[in-house]
Amino acid sequence: MKPLVSIITPCYNGNGKIQLYLDSILNQTYDNLEIILINDGSTDNTEKIILSYKNKFINKGYKFIYLKQENSGQDVALNNGLKFFSGEYLIWPDSDDILLEQNIEKKVEFLEKHKEYGLVYCNAEIVDSRNINK
Repeated sequence: MKPLVSIITPCYNGNGKIQLYLDSILNQTYDNLEIILINDGSTDNTEKIILSYKNKFINKGYKFIYLKQENSGQDVALNNGLKFFSGEYLIWPDSDDILLEQNIEKKVEFLEKHKEYGLVYCNAEIVDSRNINK
């Protein structure tokens, strides 16, 4: 069985951006995932957006954990999420990130082949959220 990858993502007022992020997780070629989303006291409709994705994640067989806290900062949200992860591997992208489809698969493949490494990262590109092709 493939190793479980836990994704911990703090989010604050993600309206307009978090949908692209959640879609990018759902489009991953790697399929043994759990997602832990921590709403850090958002005042917009972030909670509604996240919860509208719950069944999409569950239908793909992913474990879905949603936490809500008073606004305390990204570090506190991340630490709260760490209490719930159960994967062999952990990633913590931001809620305005967009992961390429093979992002997680390539990282897991590398780490599985190279046990001497404990960490892997990738390059990033800056895009315009109104037109991600820019």
